[in-house]
Amino acid sequence: MNDLSEGNEKESLIKPDSKAIELSRCLALEQAYVHDVYSQIATEWGACSPVRSYVKDFFFNDFEFGSLLMDIGCGDGKSLNLRSDLFTIGLEKCSDWFKKDTKDKPFLSNSDVLIGDVLYLPVRDEFFDGVLCCGVLHHLSTTDRRIAALQEIVRIIKIGGKLLITVWASEGREVGVCWILFLPLCFC
Repeated sequence: MNDLSEGNEKESLIKPDSKAIELSRCLALEQAYVHDVYSQIATEWGACSPVRSYVKDFFFNDFEFGSLLMDIGCGDGKSLNLRSDLFTIGLEKCSDWFKKDTKDKPFLSNSDVLIGDVLYLPVRDEFFDGVLCCGVLHHLSTTDRRIAALQEIVRIIKIGGKLLITVWASEGREVGVCWILFLPLCFC
């Protein structure tokens, strides 16, 4: 009986954990179909889409002088300096957006950008007055990863802060534009 239980223990040590396999698959899919593609776009084209009107509305109508904002998935950083009286920090996973000479991007200062991941935001809790997250969440390959990203975003926004999220539909059009006033929330 001891020999059998020892054999099962050894088998369980050899068999990869199914959650680890799933995570590895998610990371590989996102790398191949999102991060590598955006690296190529950044390298070859050097710019992303223009700043949309609802993003301008978010910046110009919803924040007072001196507010602190984060643009998650800031791409080439075009929205970072829409208002000189706000301090906006960009977070981008694809560092290739910032490898080109910044003289082509007068709206961008290297000190305004963090290279990072929406799933692990490198800032303290309740830090920002507002967060912009346009065209990011649909790139995460599972519902669990999307929920984890939303939990991270909620964690860094001050109570009463504002959030603008957009996602793209499978038909290639942007949907889900929403402004959210944050009350104490919990994604459990």
